[in-house]
Amino acid sequence: MFIRNFNLGPRLTSGFGILAALIVLLGMFSLSQLNTIQGNVIDVSKNWLPSVESANRLNTLMTRYRIFVVRILLPSSPETIAKDKAFLISIDKEIKEEERVYESLISESGERGIYDKLLVKRSKYVANTEKMIDFVNAGDIASAKVILDNENFILAQEISDLLQQLSDINHQGASKSADAADQIYVHSQMMVVASILLSLFITITLAIIVTRSITLPIASAVAATETVAAGDLTQ
Repeated sequence: MFIRNFNLGPRLTSGFGILAALIVLLGMFSLSQLNTIQGNVIDVSKNWLPSVESANRLNTLMTRYRIFVVRILLPSSPETIAKDKAFLISIDKEIKEEERVYESLISESGERGIYDKLLVKRSKYVANTEKMIDFVNAGDIASAKVILDNENFILAQEISDLLQQLSDINHQGASKSADAADQIYVHSQMMVVASILLSLFITITLAIIVTRSITLPIASAVAATETVAAGDLTQ
């Protein structure tokens, strides 16, 4: 056998070297897969879910804004109108701050396109609201109501639809990342089990080969010695 041409030390070193290489490769593969899973988890926790939460906060703030827009048309004193206008300015400031938060989380071109449309629609809605306030201050409630029932009604529906689209995009992104992490886990589990079985097979094979490479020559030497001891000098 070819392996018998080597001394015992190199045989054992080669066998353990192969096992060590398998262990290192298995460890590197496992670490690589764990890093990939961690990346997906971070993507969900640091991007997709915060984006969903931000879109929901924007939707809530826009709803509050619309409520105060309607309040402006109700019969009230100039002081009340001024107070409602101050509330609108405050809510608009909160919306702008939340828009900056959401914008920092945008990760896809499609999401960016929807977000840009949202900004345009909201800008028009705010501009129309300013016109409504001017009409109300001038005592022209009817003209203000026309804007509310027509342009702003349509814009409000479009804004709501766009916010829902943003929320859906991020829900889908979170689901995809979670599914990818699950698939990687299952694949890694199968690969680790296969690697363990392969390592076990190679270990047993090497043990048999090394053992036979040691014991067979010894057995041959013992047999020859016994033959000579029995008086057979032909060996």
